Amino acid sequence: MFTNGFSEGNLMWKFQFGKLFWGKINERKVIVKIWEYPEMYKVFEGDNEGRVRDEIELLQHPKLIGHPNLVKLVGYCYDEQQLGTVYDLDPLGSVYELAPKGCFTWLHRIKVAYEFACLLKFLHIRNPPYESCLVRSIDAAHIMLDKEYTPE
Repeated sequence: MFTNGFSEGNLMWKFQFGKLFWGKINERKVIVKIWEYPEMYKVFEGDNEGRVRDEIELLQHPKLIGHPNLVKLVGYCYDEQQLGTVYDLDPLGSVYELAPKGCFTWLHRIKVAYEFACLLKFLHIRNPPYESCLVRSIDAAHIMLDKEYTPE
């Protein structure tokens, strides 16, 4: 399996609705998001299914495919046993992880802030025949940066 059986060694971190794992598909680095029902948050039956469905629809939307600041969806699992998504992403880390480190300079921070603001503007503008997208739950831990400090 491309995450080594979802081993703890491949666990990147936990988020409020599941876990992120490092993985590989044919030497290509990927991130695997597994959606769960954690005990510490009130999540109702069907909520995660809706979140996964929304994310898949968003990342497969013709207006958004190819945007330089949106992660590329490689695949997904949407069945009764498991909810998961796979992304073409080999991140340097998240803004949350990198912010306290010396490698995340002011120039990097300005670049990330500007590019993320451009992405939000792009997502919120109505561009007929497409509707605007509502972005919620913005958090420094949710903004992944590639090796060039480009937010995805």
